[in-house]
Amino acid sequence: MRRRVVLVLVLALALASIVPPVSAAGASTSGGAGPGEFAALDSHVGALQAENNTTAVRHRDPEETDQNGDLAAVRGQLAGRMGEITVDCSEGIRIGNYDACEELNGSYSDALSKYVDVTGRDAGGTENDSESAESYRDLQEEQQEFANETQQFRQTYREYREARRNGNTTRARRLARELLELQGSIQRTGTNVSRTSNDIGNQTGVSLVAVRQNTAAVTANVTNTTNTVVTAVFVPTTVTATREAQGNVSASDPLVLTGQVRMANGTTVRNGSVVLATGPGRGSRVVDRTRVTVDESGSYRLTYRPTTIRTGDRTLSVWYRPPATSVYLPANETVDATVEGVRATLSVGETPGSLRYRDRVRAVASVTTDGSEPIDLQGVPLRLHVDGRTLGAARTNATGAAVLESRLPAGIASGDRTLTVAGATRNRAVTVDPVRRSVRVAPTETALDARAVQTAVGERSVRVVGRLQADGQGVPGQELEVRVDGRLVRTIETNATGYYRGTVTVPNASFPATGSEQVGVVVAFDGAGTNLEAARVRQQLTMRSGGTVSSEGAFGRAVGFVASNPAVVAAGGILSILLVAGVFVLLRRRDGGETVDDAAVGAGYSGGSSDDGGTVGGGGHGLGVEAVQEALSDGAYARAVLSGYAAVRRGLPVTEGSSVTHWEFYRRASEAGLSEAQLEALRDVTEAFEQVSFAGRAPDESEAASVVEAVRNALGEREGGSVTEPADD
Repeated sequence: MRRRVVLVLVLALALASIVPPVSAAGASTSGGAGPGEFAALDSHVGALQAENNTTAVRHRDPEETDQNGDLAAVRGQLAGRMGEITVDCSEGIRIGNYDACEELNGSYSDALSKYVDVTGRDAGGTENDSESAESYRDLQEEQQEFANETQQFRQTYREYREARRNGNTTRARRLARELLELQGSIQRTGTNVSRTSNDIGNQTGVSLVAVRQNTAAVTANVTNTTNTVVTAVFVPTTVTATREAQGNVSASDPLVLTGQVRMANGTTVRNGSVVLATGPGRGSRVVDRTRVTVDESGSYRLTYRPTTIRTGDRTLSVWYRPPATSVYLPANETVDATVEGVRATLSVGETPGSLRYRDRVRAVASVTTDGSEPIDLQGVPLRLHVDGRTLGAARTNATGAAVLESRLPAGIASGDRTLTVAGATRNRAVTVDPVRRSVRVAPTETALDARAVQTAVGERSVRVVGRLQADGQGVPGQELEVRVDGRLVRTIETNATGYYRGTVTVPNASFPATGSEQVGVVVAFDGAGTNLEAARVRQQLTMRSGGTVSSEGAFGRAVGFVASNPAVVAAGGILSILLVAGVFVLLRRRDGGETVDDAAVGAGYSGGSSDDGGTVGGGGHGLGVEAVQEALSDGAYARAVLSGYAAVRRGLPVTEGSSVTHWEFYRRASEAGLSEAQLEALRDVTEAFEQVSFAGRAPDESEAASVVEAVRNALGEREGGSVTEPADD
C-alpha cells in the first residue's frame, strides 16, 4: 500500500511538470464534485479539449446564418452518404461480400440520426423531408434484412450441395425446402427494398437505380437457383378443395372443406397436412391457420371458423404442406366464400382497482358465441388499454380464453382512469362490445441525481450526467430540463435504464471573463402527464475562464516563471518521465514482478476482448479476482467494482468485439449458454459497474463486498480459488 502511495505521488509530480502552461485561474479543479465522481466523463473531456485547440468556428448563432440554405446543403450531404452506403451494400450482396453492409449499422445510422435532426420543420425542413427520413429508415431495415436472408440462402445452398455430394438425400430435401421458404422471403424483401429506394429517389432526387438493379439481379439468381433445386429433388403435387355446403360462413356456421392430395399421375399422397391460412384482408399478413392431417387415402376434411378475417366475399387459399423430408412439393387451391359477421360475448374477470408506476396490469378475458349453446372462439384478438393507451394484446386459445398483462408505464397520468378490454368492433368475422372498468392511478415518488463538470478550462461547455429513478429502478424515455442560473439551456431524455447525459452551453452572462465564477446547474423533471412526482436537483459549479489573473506569493511567481519558459517545462517533463520509469522498475522488482490489473478503472472500459471479436476468457482469471479482493481490503470500493467488472469481462467465455458496451456484453453472455447463476451474478456486477462508472456513485463496503461475491459466482470460483465445474443439463 505504501509503495502505491509513493508511485501515485511521483505520477502526480510528473503530470504537474509536463502539462501545458496554464494560468493560475485554471490551476485548480472545478468545484461541485471531485475528479473521481466524473470518471465516466474523462474520455469525453479529452476529445473536447482536442476540439478546442483549433481556430475553426465551432458554434454559430442560427439567427446569423442562412439556416435554410445551410441545412439544405447538410441534408444533401447526408442523403448522398446514405445513398453511397446502400449502393455499396447492394453491390456487396450481389457478389457475396456482406462486409459491405456493415456500414448500415455504423455510418448510415449516424448519418440518418443527423438527417432526422435537420429535417424537422423547425430546422427548415419540409413535410417531404420528414417522409424521406422515414423512407431512409425503412430502407436501412429492409436492406439489412435482405442481406441477412440472402446470406442465409447462400449458406443453406452450400450445405444442400454438400448433402447431395455425400448422398444424404434426407438432409438434402430438408435443406431444399428451406431454400424454397427463403426464396419466398427474399422475393418479398427485395420488392420492399426496390419500392423504398424508388420512393427515396422521388423524394430527394438521390438516384438509387443501382440498388434496384442489384437487388433485382440477386432476386432473379435466387429464384433460378431454387427452381433448379426443386426440379432436382421434388415431385409436383395437386390439392383439391370442395365445400360441403354452400351459403355464408361465420364463427357460428363454419366452412367445411374436403379434398385430396395427388401426384401428377393421379397417385394419392399419404403424408403431410392441409392448411387454410387467412389474415384480416387481401395482402395482409397471415394470422389464422387451420391445419388438418392428410389420411392414408390422401384425403382430408377441414373445418374453418372465421374470427379475424374481414366480412364480405373472400377468396381463401388452401395449401398442401408436405413434411420437411418429403419428396413432394407443396400445392395450393382457392375457395370462394362469403363471410358473415357475428357479435360475440366478451367476459372479463377481476381487474385491479388501483395502480402505480410499474405495477402489473392483468386481465383474464374469454370470448364465446351467443345463444343457448355458446361456442368458445379461438384466435380472437383482444387488447388491454388504460386511459386509451394499449398496454397488452393476446389472442384467445382453444377454450376461448386470453390473458392480457403488462406493467403500468410512466406515460399514463395520475388520477381516475379507465381500464378497457376490447376486440374488433366492426367489419370483422367476430366483433365484441368492449368491457370498461375504473382504475385509480396513484403518483410515485421519484429520485433524480446529477453530476456536472466543465469540459475544459476556458470552455463554456458543461457535461451533465445522472439518472432518474422510481421505486429504485431507472425510468426510461422521460424529458429533463437543464437550467444554468435559471435559464433553460437544454432538454435531455433518459435512456432505457433511466440514465441521461449531455453537453450544455453556459450563457455568456454566466461565464466569467477572467478568473472563475460559481454557476447554478439545475436538472429538473416536472412529471407533467405522467404518474411520477416531480424532482429537481441543483449543483453549484465553478466555471473557469482560462484568462490571466494575478497570482500572489512564491507559488504564483513560480507558476508564472514556468509558464513563460517552455524549455523549463520540457526539461521538467523529461526528468519526471525518467523518475516515474525508475520508480516503476524499482517497485516491480520489489513486488517480484506482480502487477495489478486496472483495466476497468476508466469508465470507458471496453473489455478484455481482442479486436477480431474472438472468444475471451475461459481461464486464467484468478489474478483478476485477487485484484478485486485486494481493492476491497484496501478500502478502494469503487476500484473493487470496476476491477470486478473487468475480471468478468476477461474471464467469461463470451465472444465480443472491442466496442461492445456493458449491456451488449450481458446480452451476448445470455446467448452464450451460461448458467442462470452466472447470468444473475453478471447482471449484479454490470449494474454496479454502471452505477459507479456512468452515474458517479460511490459504493460502500457492503456493496463492494457483494460485487466481489458476484464476481466469484460469475466466474465459478470458490473462496479458495478453485473453479466449479458447471452441471450437465
